[in-house]
Amino acid sequence: MAILVEKKDPRFYQINDIFLFDNQKQISRDFSPRFYTYFKSFFKDPYKFERYFLGVKNIFQIIEAEDKRVLDTGCGFGLIALSMALLGVSQIVGIDEDRDKIRVFSNLISRLDPTLKNIRAEVGDVLNLQHKNDSFDIVIAIGVLSHLRDLNSFFVEVRRVLKKKGRLYIAMSNNSLNIGGRIFRRKFWKSVEFGHVDTTIQPSSYFEMRKAIIKQHYPLIKNEDLVFLAKETQGMYGQQIPRAVEDFLREGKITQKPLFKFRHPYSGQIPEAELNPYGLIKLLTNFGFQAKIIPPFTCNTYPFKNFSLKSRKDILPIMKIYIKKIVKLCNPVSLLFSHAVEIIATKNK
Repeated sequence: MAILVEKKDPRFYQINDIFLFDNQKQISRDFSPRFYTYFKSFFKDPYKFERYFLGVKNIFQIIEAEDKRVLDTGCGFGLIALSMALLGVSQIVGIDEDRDKIRVFSNLISRLDPTLKNIRAEVGDVLNLQHKNDSFDIVIAIGVLSHLRDLNSFFVEVRRVLKKKGRLYIAMSNNSLNIGGRIFRRKFWKSVEFGHVDTTIQPSSYFEMRKAIIKQHYPLIKNEDLVFLAKETQGMYGQQIPRAVEDFLREGKITQKPLFKFRHPYSGQIPEAELNPYGLIKLLTNFGFQAKIIPPFTCNTYPFKNFSLKSRKDILPIMKIYIKKIVKLCNPVSLLFSHAVEIIATKNK
């Protein structure tokens, strides 16, 4: 029995070939071990990338990206940017500070046949964009805001590079109104602090990272002081850590207190920070945007195409789609049941 069968978009095949065989060693060698780990479910499920591509296509249509110049901030491995390039943007630039991800992204671009001319991968900081004023029609931030150390700087930069009446599309998975998500995040924060995470994603705990930073600045420090100070500087990052240690060595105590206890000791990024959608709307308004929350499960909800019931395993994902459609009708109460939030903001002037 086929469910909502529609003709497949042939453009997705240009990327889909990558996920047709589950060979961890070869994928890790050709791209990177992190690429395989991140998209492991795509290699395990032959339908997964198709559904992903259809989700991007749905977003593409809602933000009216055809023939537009687009900036994909925090693009990661670039699959969204690649999909939008295939769908028909005039130009898309994907930017991420992770050099390994951009290297994989560039590798993916080079493997397309024919090669796309409307896409570029860049290493860069989204809080300090190296692009001219008024240079993009659309900026997308998918899964980005929850990792930024400074939302204000991000919105200043986005507003600067957007053209008049340009649009910002935001999608995040850390809706603070969702209780289940709040419970999960608190467990995850403790995991990254103490190191109970995949070592291919995070080689060591935040605690161990702070110990390394302190040891680097104070190589003769006693081990018991090192452990104590690594605990006391939890939530600090960068130069905050050695300054706090200096205060301790001089004053016998640390007076500085971090605003948030779980930050990457080197970058200052918050792992999966939770955000209130209404707080974001207010913040965007303050930065000169007209913003609205899209009802949950609008952009990233799409029917199964050529998906058939072959086993009991197929029933659950199909049920999830219809549950999402029902929940969508309950907007705005549905925000309480959705871990994801999507926002479209338009630059006022």
